[in-house]
Amino acid sequence: MLPQESRLKSPPASRSCLQSSSATSSSSQSTNRLTPDSTAAIPSACDGTYLGRSAMSAEAGGKQPLVSPRSGARCLSVEKQLRRARASDVDAPLSVCFDSRSMPDIPKPLLDLVLPTSQRWVGLQLRNAQLELCDDDWVASLAGKLPRLERLEIFDCANWLPPEGVFTTAPRLTRALTTSADTGEVSPPVELPWAQLTHYRGALEPAEHIPHLFLAADTLVECVLGRAGMLDVILQDDIDPERIPTPILLPRLRRLHLTSADLLDYITTPALEGLYLWSELWGIDDPDYWALVPFLQRSGCTLRSLALFNCDFGPTFTAELFNAVPLLEELLFEGTRVESGERMFAALSHSDDVSLLLPSLRELVYGYPNGTEPTETVFAAVKARVPTMRRFLLYEAEGWRVPEGDSRIRELKEMGVDAQWVSSDHPVVQRKHWGDF
Repeated sequence: MLPQESRLKSPPASRSCLQSSSATSSSSQSTNRLTPDSTAAIPSACDGTYLGRSAMSAEAGGKQPLVSPRSGARCLSVEKQLRRARASDVDAPLSVCFDSRSMPDIPKPLLDLVLPTSQRWVGLQLRNAQLELCDDDWVASLAGKLPRLERLEIFDCANWLPPEGVFTTAPRLTRALTTSADTGEVSPPVELPWAQLTHYRGALEPAEHIPHLFLAADTLVECVLGRAGMLDVILQDDIDPERIPTPILLPRLRRLHLTSADLLDYITTPALEGLYLWSELWGIDDPDYWALVPFLQRSGCTLRSLALFNCDFGPTFTAELFNAVPLLEELLFEGTRVESGERMFAALSHSDDVSLLLPSLRELVYGYPNGTEPTETVFAAVKARVPTMRRFLLYEAEGWRVPEGDSRIRELKEMGVDAQWVSSDHPVVQRKHWGDF
């Protein structure tokens, strides 16, 4: 396990991982639901509730992926389900989940049942913290046998060295997640077909992301670039300019979530609509904004959504940043100090005869520091935006306290604003942090 300071920001243990509610499979057929007859024999870390709400499950039309059983009896259950699936459609797509964290090896009888169906797999999840100790020849045997695979999830496998050439030979693979939102573990060194990926989530040293961005530059639509290790900066010697010329042009990238603002110095994103930035070491401060504003100006993108987690920056950056995103519609700001929030909301509430900063802002989410209360400046900024402002969410950063009966919230509701106090694991907050694909 990584030291706490070298891990991605993890939600509290009781939070469920971010779920996808809008993803749709490119397959025209509905994916078969293959589950054991009961959840009694399913490892508790991957229970039926989790699977039914997993991103892969939603991607496959809301069906549960196949769970690896613990015993021969469970294999019989899987065999019956496969038989039923073949009876209805021998070519129906399958989403498969191998989760064997409670056992060192996946039973051979199960492999003999499931591996022959690999030609039908559209989704594959490998979730096993012990894979590096297992016989993974069965994974290697999948090379060239995944013609329909569209989505790959590899979770809890940070120390695993995957066999080479397995997933690079999957011609339809476009979505790869190599770290999970609920734990933030380091990504394993898996080979991926970067030139065809449209969606990617991984956690690596910041400089390690750059070669992947270069290879996936023409296809990426959304990516979450987490941090692994103790550094969240890129050193000059980390990048070979002759091998990878920068800045890298990412012409199709629409949404970018990242922990290291230094990466912004190395990319240009003219189509970017959503930028979601956080840092787990020191927070977002002035040096990060020295990269942020020039990046926005260089890209010339029409940013519609911006999230700044764990944020503390000087007063000179407030107006400069907002002027760089004049058409912004959604803003999430999570402050580390009361002063940062006060500066931001004071700027948002100020207007004169000439202009109002962020005139198109319709959704505002504020994560205020633990142990503090939002001031009247915060609510005044929201009132100044009515009727354009449609939603206003408040949450205590890293906390769970949800006040009730606040008269200021009631007043905003009466003005037509969907105003509410929420917990820090609210879907809107989680989606901006971890993505939704």
